[in-house]
Amino acid sequence: MVDMTTISAATTSLNFVKDASQVVLLSKVEFETQKRLAAGIEKLGSAQDVLYQLRDELFRLQEENAQLRRDLAARDEWEAQKARSTLTQTGGGALVYASNGPPAHWACPVCFATKTVHILQDVHDQHGTFYCPSCKTYYSGVSRGSRQTRATRSVSDDDRY
Repeated sequence: MVDMTTISAATTSLNFVKDASQVVLLSKVEFETQKRLAAGIEKLGSAQDVLYQLRDELFRLQEENAQLRRDLAARDEWEAQKARSTLTQTGGGALVYASNGPPAHWACPVCFATKTVHILQDVHDQHGTFYCPSCKTYYSGVSRGSRQTRATRSVSDDDRY
């Protein structure tokens, strides 16, 4: 695997060879030797350009790899969060996400669709209304107390469409 250290070492070596060749070129040598050294120096310059491009591409790929790893970690974290909730229809008919573990709570399905979890807050009225503090959506007929009171059922994918 090529890394930045290898590219840097190759660049340093090419610089040395190029500089040494230029010193020889400037000394008194035959015309034919000078032509060959000049051609060699030109090829060394081209090799250096390729190494610089490789270094830049390696850096870009390392950054892209790091971003993809962050995206993958965020996706995995969301999938774990999502697995801890179930879309549920409450006894009053509201569709909300119910937590599968303690603490028991309801979560807003509107915010859930944007991959955020906001716990529904009880407005303490006689209709069992809860609201989402983030998107300000109200849900009527949500049971108070334990989430398991009143009839609730999980909603399958077929029920949603």
